[in-house]
Amino acid sequence: MLQLNMRRSAVVTGEVRQLIVEKRLDVLLLQEPHVKKQGLSHTFVGLGIGMRVAAVRSQRPWAAVAVCNPKFQIMFVSQLSTTHCVCAEVQAPGFSFYVASCYFQYSDKIEEHLRHLEAVFHSLRGKRLIVAVDANARSSLWGSQETDDRGAKLEDLVRAYGIEVVNDVGQAPTFWTARGSSFIDVTLASPSISQFIGDWKVRCDWTTSDHNSVDIRLRVPRGRGGGGTANTRFDIRRADWERFSESLADLSRSRLEVLGLQSAEDVEEMANTLTIILNEACTASMPKKRHFRKSNPWWTRELTIIKKKVYRLKRALQKGRDEPSYQEKLLEYRSSLRKYNREVRKAKLVSWRNYVTSYGNSEPWGFVYKQQAEKLRVERVLSTLRRGKISTMSLEETASYLLEVHVPNDQISEDTPQQSALRENALTAPDTADAPLFLEAEVARVVKSFKNNNKAPGPDLVEVKVLKTAVKVIPGQITRLFNGCLQWGVFPKAWKTGSLRALLKGEDKDEQDPKSYRPICLLSVIGKLFEKLIKLRLMDTSLAPGGVSDRQFGFMPGRSTEDAVVELRRMVSASEKRHAVALLFDISGAFDNVWWPLGQPLVWLFRGFQTGSKRMPTGICSRPNMLELNVR
Repeated sequence: MLQLNMRRSAVVTGEVRQLIVEKRLDVLLLQEPHVKKQGLSHTFVGLGIGMRVAAVRSQRPWAAVAVCNPKFQIMFVSQLSTTHCVCAEVQAPGFSFYVASCYFQYSDKIEEHLRHLEAVFHSLRGKRLIVAVDANARSSLWGSQETDDRGAKLEDLVRAYGIEVVNDVGQAPTFWTARGSSFIDVTLASPSISQFIGDWKVRCDWTTSDHNSVDIRLRVPRGRGGGGTANTRFDIRRADWERFSESLADLSRSRLEVLGLQSAEDVEEMANTLTIILNEACTASMPKKRHFRKSNPWWTRELTIIKKKVYRLKRALQKGRDEPSYQEKLLEYRSSLRKYNREVRKAKLVSWRNYVTSYGNSEPWGFVYKQQAEKLRVERVLSTLRRGKISTMSLEETASYLLEVHVPNDQISEDTPQQSALRENALTAPDTADAPLFLEAEVARVVKSFKNNNKAPGPDLVEVKVLKTAVKVIPGQITRLFNGCLQWGVFPKAWKTGSLRALLKGEDKDEQDPKSYRPICLLSVIGKLFEKLIKLRLMDTSLAPGGVSDRQFGFMPGRSTEDAVVELRRMVSASEKRHAVALLFDISGAFDNVWWPLGQPLVWLFRGFQTGSKRMPTGICSRPNMLELNVR
């Protein structure tokens, strides 16, 4: 974990980006970050596209919290955050804690910052909390020889809440310039997390900021605490498809072909077995994707050499101001620092030009265009949500409320008498003919329509290309399973479990309003293939002669509103009357409750499609949320 005041420097930001890779940093607690105004908010520049940053962006941020480790989750605690103090929850595998990054601006009265910090202490009392503060205050508690007024007031607040000062007073000063040094950067920790802090060290050679970097190491026992992470996808680009096919064929003979489909329970078992053997075949033929910290593309060995020289000159200056050669060394240090800054800017420019030359022409609407047109989509950090007069406080609580708002349960107790009667009538399926069984050719044709894109799979980790290959290798077993689902009216539970992701609808949306997010549910591609096959049977029924009126233009393939206008003009032109009157009205959900004479298995399929469905927020909590929905 890194604590650092970046002094709004693009060069320091580049150094931090390199440190993320070299030092394997997981969390950044930053003050005075390098940002630029983009649209209605501020964007963090230079840390990399995939960096997840929690900060108040509507105004110029003075503090931020960033997560570098792709296995970590982060949630912005917005009700406890300002431009000068950012609070977030970090969830690592097996361990979760809160962090806060604060900047007590020297020109501000410290009391206003202390009042907010007290609110953070009060709201998170009893929680694991680490606070990184550029306090611009001196105290013997964190290394200064004397305590000033600002430091005394911060001391009082820390003692009142039983917060521990982590600073090692034997370390170097946290702030240094040619004019002098001081101890003004403070790390605070609640008693519940201080036992996990292993090392606290001041790193003078990590960056060229006048604030030295603070390296904080947590020693966390494995398996302690909560927290879950998303499953790792298979890397299909490195797959041995011949080996996959052989493995899948062997597994199918020993595990699938022996299963009968004499009941709904048999269908569920076969669906689960298919998912299992597809994953086993993938494991045998392809690696899983590994999470890497993205390297700094423009950093060079020459920059490392120049940076080390700057640090050596800085160390020589720190030995004493009374040496006769001090001014000479100071001039050499400043000259070397200017050269280093020039070389950093030059390396970034050369690297960007090379990238634009290589990829800008080959992909004219790709990354380069989006970056220059400010259309690049940056991953936003999930924020706590308002729930009436209070707000959520944890990742799990936030995820549960998000599910509650976007995929609410069907409350039977709130039905009106008319709705109760409708629900009761829907329990009896109409006595209609069965739908025709699926053919292998139909399954092959439908799966071929799936695009080979890089979209994330569902919780079962089965990719589109894996399913396409499976249909070629074991078409009979997959078709037999789909026909079993159709005959018994079962939509397997394994295909109804989805990973829910929430995307902020726009920069101008309120991050604390759950309705500002667009839910995206990642479902099994096996279930999606079955849905498309069901659609074929629905089309056979609805588009059969006499099934649909010739005057229906909505939700009809090959028809549009233009066709409706042409038909209207034809009717008016054909009229022998002198005047024509048109009455236009809009029926909300006009086709949502139209009765269709579907086969009984299709009715049972729709009834079971949502019953018992599960939605699980991706990477937030390991406990799925069961949906209680009923088909009417």
